[in-house]
Amino acid sequence: MNAQQLNSLDPIKTEIRTYLRELPRLLAEGHEGKFVLIKDEQVLSVWDTFDDACQAGRERYPLGVAFLAQPIDARDLTRKFPEDLRPRQAV
Repeated sequence: MNAQQLNSLDPIKTEIRTYLRELPRLLAEGHEGKFVLIKDEQVLSVWDTFDDACQAGRERYPLGVAFLAQPIDARDLTRKFPEDLRPRQAV
């Protein structure tokens, strides 16, 4: 990713970190191929389609409020992500 792409992710960096942190659990629960709705550090729900996850986010949050509707993909466990998108380690 280049600097411009990283900056465009600023509004949802927390949600991306939450997704990466929760991904092993979501996979263990059998959700691969579905779509997770995340706001801040909370997984809100899992949906069968991207459209359903987005609709749930739009119904819950006013226009302009960022949320993440993300496909649950086991390949993300081995993909390299920039340091500032990786989940924060517990202290």
